[in-house]
Amino acid sequence: MRPDVRWLAAAAAAVAVASAPSRAGAELRPSDASPIEAVGVTREGKTAYGLRADGALDAWDVGTGALRRVDVARFIALDPAGRWAVAPQPRPGAPDRMWNQFGAGLELWDLAARRRVATAKVDWQRPIHFEFSARVLVAGDLGDGIGLLVWDAATGKVREPEAGFCPGAAAVTPDGRRALCAEAGQKHEAAAVVLWDLERMQIVRRMTLPEAAGARRVAGLTVSARGDRAIALLASEDGWDVRTSVVWSLASGRVVKGPDASAGGDATVRWSPDGRRLILVGPGVALFPGAPGGKGRPIWIGDRANGVRDAVFLPDGKRVLTGDGSGVLRLVDAANGRTLRASR
Repeated sequence: MRPDVRWLAAAAAAVAVASAPSRAGAELRPSDASPIEAVGVTREGKTAYGLRADGALDAWDVGTGALRRVDVARFIALDPAGRWAVAPQPRPGAPDRMWNQFGAGLELWDLAARRRVATAKVDWQRPIHFEFSARVLVAGDLGDGIGLLVWDAATGKVREPEAGFCPGAAAVTPDGRRALCAEAGQKHEAAAVVLWDLERMQIVRRMTLPEAAGARRVAGLTVSARGDRAIALLASEDGWDVRTSVVWSLASGRVVKGPDASAGGDATVRWSPDGRRLILVGPGVALFPGAPGGKGRPIWIGDRANGVRDAVFLPDGKRVLTGDGSGVLRLVDAANGRTLRASR
């Protein structure tokens, strides 16, 4: 979205009355038209969140359909597990219309408690990326040549790892104790995934990609909800086609073939609770594998052309939460991609 459009959206949000609960079909507030850029759902599956481009955060009761605004701050990032959100601190003298482009600090908010739990005093500017858990990896242009930080949600402590830590795709275990980082392979060598102990900043285990995968690069990583397994999307040598996925046991080091994930381009990967299916969020949003009998074809939930921006599994694995460019949250049947309920 262009900066001038973001400014108009933010101005509309400032005059909206956002604290009172509402239901689907109620009169729309001005900021309700702002696109939903990220979604999250709580571990128990009761509350779904949608983060809008103007910084507004919607909380949607999955059971009743009640919709309310979380109006404690303007946010720039949302935890897919529905626990955290990140709000920016402005840079002195910067125009308010640039609130989400750069800043002088970051705030971590506990969504259930509706309170700020940690603050990181660091210069930052877009693009910036977050991997959430009890520790948060913050990657991007963070000032003074810093490219990545480890942020402890409990203590608020921010650490800068040594050069070479997590140069590619990354993920964090739910307890925040370990991180998985993709390492690029040298010429004629396959890439690897490295398991780091974030307490001691030491490598615990290394996984070299199987030769049979025919891949040279890790295009995406995620960790299971229990933190015992990881899944890696493997890309072709030219870096474009995602060909397959592998599942890695973090305790034993065993590697097995994962769910089909044949798709073009890089993607954010979301793993179903049972470990059998994937959501790939990239140029489009698709479920892999597709419906039974579909001969491996993905179920396309949508793409940028029709507005779907993000998606995540609910804990039951049978439903998917999506957010789109028209500002609507939807529950989708994971078996066929059909809409079950919309937030309005």
